[in-house]
Amino acid sequence: VYWDEEILQQARAANRCLDPDGYVTAADLLPETAKRAGLKLEALP
Repeated sequence: VYWDEEILQQARAANRCLDPDGYVTAADLLPETAKRAGLKLEALP
């Protein structure tokens, strides 16, 4: 799956206080953001 860096940066900025390590998971992305990126939200293991 290709993650657009701009989308990742937005997700990190929106969740910085929740995710200090900078990792982005499915829960970090708003559904509308994922739709704009053409991605399907999926649960991560």
